[in-house]
Amino acid sequence: MRCRTVVGLLAAWLVVLQAAPAVAGVQDLEVGGRFIQDWTVWGEVDEALGVSSEDATEVRSAYVSAKGRLGSHLRFKADYDVAGGEVGVKDVYLEAFGVPGVGHVRVGHWVVPAGLDNIVSTKNLSFLESGSCMAFAPGRNTGLMVWNSFADGRVTAELGAFRDVNDVAEAEGSGEGGSVAGRLTGLLVNQDGGRRLVHLAVSGIVWDPKGDAVRFRARPELHQADYFVDTGSMDAESARMVGLEIGGVVGPAHFQGEHLMANVKAREGDGTATGRAALQDDAGFSGYSVQAGYFLTGESRGYKGTSFDRTKVTRELLDGGGWGAWEVLARYSRLDLNGENAGVAGGRMDNITFGLSWYLSSYAKVMANYVMATVTDQDGEEVGKATALATRMQFDF
Repeated sequence: MRCRTVVGLLAAWLVVLQAAPAVAGVQDLEVGGRFIQDWTVWGEVDEALGVSSEDATEVRSAYVSAKGRLGSHLRFKADYDVAGGEVGVKDVYLEAFGVPGVGHVRVGHWVVPAGLDNIVSTKNLSFLESGSCMAFAPGRNTGLMVWNSFADGRVTAELGAFRDVNDVAEAEGSGEGGSVAGRLTGLLVNQDGGRRLVHLAVSGIVWDPKGDAVRFRARPELHQADYFVDTGSMDAESARMVGLEIGGVVGPAHFQGEHLMANVKAREGDGTATGRAALQDDAGFSGYSVQAGYFLTGESRGYKGTSFDRTKVTRELLDGGGWGAWEVLARYSRLDLNGENAGVAGGRMDNITFGLSWYLSSYAKVMANYVMATVTDQDGEEVGKATALATRMQFDF
């Protein structure tokens, strides 16, 4: 009942905006949405991992969204996720563009600029979930950011200050739980209408964690899974993260690689009284992923701005006898949450994922991922393995 009420109210709001943009003072209004549902069937799961292996299904995402302009130099975006009957605040911000000497100024709530898979919209990911190294990326937070592009849009720089908030963009207290983040991207090659391109980027974050608590953990690149590796809550003074990205498109083939590193500075004093582990020394963690894909039907992976975007299907399902687009994928990733010098034994996880995606149109697709995860301890000894087959149905408009 609650879910229907939430969806109804948000849908009514969007209908009013669409029907009367002049009253709302909005120009170039675009109203849309997204629906994503997942199913997971587990195969082999070693008991030593201590995780649940029950088959499951869930509505991964159910968006309603609106964006447009408020005058000649202001634009807005408002995305809300109502999956599970709760309203989650996604991208909700106001942005001024064409600002002399600066370019763009954005204020509100959106994805912190760090990591390629972190930036790419969920609906445009090649796999069901981001690579496990995104455990170091902060996701969405509330803040203020300036950004601009140069060299005919082929170089972009972003710099922002953010406050740590929850899923409804709320935070309590003051003076803690914030970060400064920046990302510099370059499109080294961009030819043949985007069918040949090379993307490079570097990002960095300096983080003052709320309550002096830092925790990194990750699932085996499936949302319907327990966390397989986990540092636990660490007593920390601050944290720094650096990310390196490369991505490219060569006709129907595409590739992507990321390496993220995190350093957690130990806080002086005994953290056991707070229920957190006291670090014996500064702790360093890292993760990386490499992936490749190929469109059997000749399409190219889309790219827009500073990240991968929607793939345009050449012949949609049943359009002149068309069968949509078919894509095969493979990814390897490693996340190491063992900080031996600091006394942290979070575990190391290696994932191999094979994927097959069927694009019914440019706005609807069916995906299947077969995931094989292996967890080892800080001594390099294998703890256990798990396999799972996950599928997804999604569409957006």
